[in-house]
Amino acid sequence: MEYRSHRSSRAKQQTMLTTSNVVIEWNAAQTNDTARVPYSSRLRNDSMVSKVAFKEDPRAVHSAMLSPGGRQQQHKHSAVSVSGSSNHMIFSESPAAPGVPIVYRTPEDKASNPERLNLERRKLSVCPILEGEERLRMLNLQHNAIMQLQHLSCLRRLVFLDLYDNMIGEISGLDSLLCLRVLMLGKNKIRRISGLGSLVKLDVLDLHANMIRVVENLSHLRYLRVLNLASNDIGYATGLSGMASLAELNLRRNRITYLYEVDSLPQLQRLYLSHNLIKEFSDIACAAESPMLTELSVEGNPLANNPDYRKLMLHRLNGLKVLDARPVTEEEKMEVAQVIQEEVQELLKAEEEEHRLLTITQIKKEWESVHVILGRTKSNISQTLSTSFVEEVNGMLHLYGLCSLDTLYSPPVTWQSTQITFHCIEYDEIASVLRKLSARLAQLKAVTLDCCNLLHLDQLNSMAVLPSLDTLVVSLDGNPITSLSLWQNYAIVKLKLVKLNDNKVTSEQIAKSHHLFGALLSATVQHTAPVDHNRANKARRAAVTDTCSQLVSYALSREEKQRSFEALWPQLLHSIVNDLVSELSELENNEYYKL
Repeated sequence: MEYRSHRSSRAKQQTMLTTSNVVIEWNAAQTNDTARVPYSSRLRNDSMVSKVAFKEDPRAVHSAMLSPGGRQQQHKHSAVSVSGSSNHMIFSESPAAPGVPIVYRTPEDKASNPERLNLERRKLSVCPILEGEERLRMLNLQHNAIMQLQHLSCLRRLVFLDLYDNMIGEISGLDSLLCLRVLMLGKNKIRRISGLGSLVKLDVLDLHANMIRVVENLSHLRYLRVLNLASNDIGYATGLSGMASLAELNLRRNRITYLYEVDSLPQLQRLYLSHNLIKEFSDIACAAESPMLTELSVEGNPLANNPDYRKLMLHRLNGLKVLDARPVTEEEKMEVAQVIQEEVQELLKAEEEEHRLLTITQIKKEWESVHVILGRTKSNISQTLSTSFVEEVNGMLHLYGLCSLDTLYSPPVTWQSTQITFHCIEYDEIASVLRKLSARLAQLKAVTLDCCNLLHLDQLNSMAVLPSLDTLVVSLDGNPITSLSLWQNYAIVKLKLVKLNDNKVTSEQIAKSHHLFGALLSATVQHTAPVDHNRANKARRAAVTDTCSQLVSYALSREEKQRSFEALWPQLLHSIVNDLVSELSELENNEYYKL
């Protein structure tokens, strides 16, 4: 028997496991596993690296023990042979337990290696009885045919147990191994994780290449740092919570479609998920919540078929330093940082838009709540409509709510629009501002009134102070004036509009409007010219008097015709009745009628 210290030109990883009284050290050499161990050639990417490091094939683990003084030493070990007349190890069989071998070591061998024993490749079908090995801390039973764990209860100081490549179907018989820190059961026939209840000090657990379908019964392993479940039959990665110290989790080569509870592992640093059935990042989104995760492997999944999946993973998991065994480069970090910055900007825009919509909705609700209540005074309305919002969209200034009118009093440099839309503002308030700021608003060309409670034709007169105004839009919603049939004609004449409610004013509309309201408005004086108020007032009174006279004349004419008809009606009725009686008399005297 011989432990060899493998060295290679490639990097060697030294790992160390500390117990209460002993430090066990071994080297995990990254050598060509294909040449050394044929089986591991299929799984060589499933190496597990931790303070205790090993590959899926535990034959890559090479052990070295301490000197009696407790200092770490690395040295060669003498070979131990059991063939022929070996003076180092004796195999015998107890008559009380036929078929169960008993292993004895010579005092010399036991004295030189009192804490370790290598029974690798001994064609053992059962665990042998180890006589006088109470001091044993490391036991290697790799590459045998052991089907059941037994005869280990006397090894109460055992720290390292390697049963790789056997035929074990169930984990049992380990209850007395309270000091066990490393348990390696890879490449067996285990179907269920069980029998680990008393192994609360486990640091490394290797269960790769078994037939396990469910991750379970591990939540009590608070000190477990390395868990290897590669090459099993696991479909959903659950049952991981409770392992507060887990730093490395290997789930390669399973059937995993969804990952759960990884975010409940606060110390997780390395996660290997390659060669599974993961389709989208959302299936492993919980990994993004792992604060310590620095290394991830997802190659061989449908997710990795996306040519940009690496960027996606680095973006979602920006703490990664290694992805699919490739270090994250500075260039990739810069690209991811740029993408993150763009997404942050988009998020801010989305938040601003959401705030905008919520504010506008609140303003409209306030407006509706005020105008469905009858009898509310103007002062009460002003107090109720307290929310406001201002924005400029495509060159048009939008003012929402009464307080937004204050924007028009600010310096003109803050707004350059020639188009203004008023939303949910009483028109009388708008008219007051237009009169006060007529000079500042001289370039205003288009006005839209949306929910402004525009009621009467004479309210439109206040917009005549805008000399450049040629476009007006009055929404049907919240403006009762739109129910009047002649309001558009009045607005066309009074404001000399070119467009009204998004329609170009035609010559026919202008002619009709002047016919209806031309006489009434003919005396209106342009606000830009010097005004003779006495003459203007006389002209207005004359126009009004003339229009009223025409209306009175028309009304009197209709009334006179009505009175004349009512006076003649009795006579007409008497004449009609007489004519009818005469016709009936003639019919009675007719001979044909008699027959």
